Amino acid sequence: MIDVLQSIPILGFFPAALLILIRILPPGVGAEVASVFLIVTSMVWNMIYGVYTSIKSLDRGIMDVAKIYKIGVLAKLITIYLPASKNAIATNSLISWAGGWFFVTAAEIISLGSEEYRLRGLGSYIVEASARGDQAALYAGVGILILMIMITYLLIWNPMISLRGEAYTITQPSIKILYKLLSPRFSALSGRLSTGIYRIDAALSPTHRARRYISLSAVIALFASIIMLLTLGSLRDISIKGASTSEPLFQAMAIDMANRSLEAMYSIAVSFVRVAASLLFGLLVTISLAYLYIVNQRSIYFLLFIGEILSSIPATVWWPLLADAVKNGLSPNVVSMIIIIQGSFWYLFFNLFFYGVPSFRRHLIELAEVYNIKGGLYVSKIFLPALYPSIAAGLISASGGAWNSVIVAEYIDIGDLKVDLGGIGSLIARSAAGGDVISLTTYVLYMALFVVILNRTLWERLLFRKIKRRYII
Repeated sequence: MIDVLQSIPILGFFPAALLILIRILPPGVGAEVASVFLIVTSMVWNMIYGVYTSIKSLDRGIMDVAKIYKIGVLAKLITIYLPASKNAIATNSLISWAGGWFFVTAAEIISLGSEEYRLRGLGSYIVEASARGDQAALYAGVGILILMIMITYLLIWNPMISLRGEAYTITQPSIKILYKLLSPRFSALSGRLSTGIYRIDAALSPTHRARRYISLSAVIALFASIIMLLTLGSLRDISIKGASTSEPLFQAMAIDMANRSLEAMYSIAVSFVRVAASLLFGLLVTISLAYLYIVNQRSIYFLLFIGEILSSIPATVWWPLLADAVKNGLSPNVVSMIIIIQGSFWYLFFNLFFYGVPSFRRHLIELAEVYNIKGGLYVSKIFLPALYPSIAAGLISASGGAWNSVIVAEYIDIGDLKVDLGGIGSLIARSAAGGDVISLTTYVLYMALFVVILNRTLWERLLFRKIKRRYII
């Protein structure tokens, strides 16, 4: 179910935010809660996948011991799952923080057709400055954003992600006042919580728990049913058309559904080329940087810190920043690829350097030196296998980030700047701008279905099954 939710772009949650949160909750409160909800949908999934990869990489012997001693679910969470995934949680928290800022402009201006809610915040300020053509205000907003990002990284995230591994230490420039002040208090609180959890776990844990897994065929059937219902939802428009043209109702409905399907599949293919290119670029760059770091053993903290800042710049900022260059001949496709790469690259980058490299084992380096293993043999037999779990976690998160980024990379309409590059992101963005909820939901479902199939086939079989064979004996 997580891969289904992860595959839905932030615009796909707009109808839920408008129809449920804003309409039900009191005025003002509903819009703020909806904004937080939208930001959470852009942050949480990579953290879940990071934890999932860490748990999948556990030695089977640990789980066998837990089964022998009948350790319950809550006790496993405290004694096994949290310690095993703490590095992944720290790393992906940083990435999620960047992802939240990346989509903050979309979350602070909730717009569906003529219905629009603008919240006060830095994201909406940047968008409004861009729409007015006020370059000074735009640059000031981006500058304040970068300053805020630097402060939060120095005070909060960098002290937490300074990881010490078996072979390498990743450190970041940081100010550890808050960390030193709060760490003892959190330790005392976690000790008390652990004691209470063990007692609850002993009383409530069942002896057997069935594994629940939704098959790919069930997911496809579910999506097909929803798409059919959405087509039926446009029955009134189609019936009017059928009445005016003497065309049978269900024939008109079938034609409408076929046209939507063909348009969606073609657009998905266009976007897939962009997503695949961005993932390939990110994979080559991050693996090359990790290899240079491990071989040369030089500090790259400055590069990592710059990466933290760049990864947090909102997606829509790139269009107004590069608008003059586009008007002077720069291809909009270049700007589009910059946005997609920014929305995906950092998942790979941070997973590899804050989770993979610190876990690189020293004895592997010593073996390579003793047997003089170098070049391609070193890369294929030692380097890549050692980093495989972090590459897998980074790739699947980067894939989700890239698909979310196409929404703002393929279509933009701010002020006098309007760009439409085609693709599923463009279809979804245009449907949201036009207030066509049925088309918006239909295209989002087609996109989500494609990403789920990709996850269950390519990522599940190619990546996670290989992890299970290699790392769980």
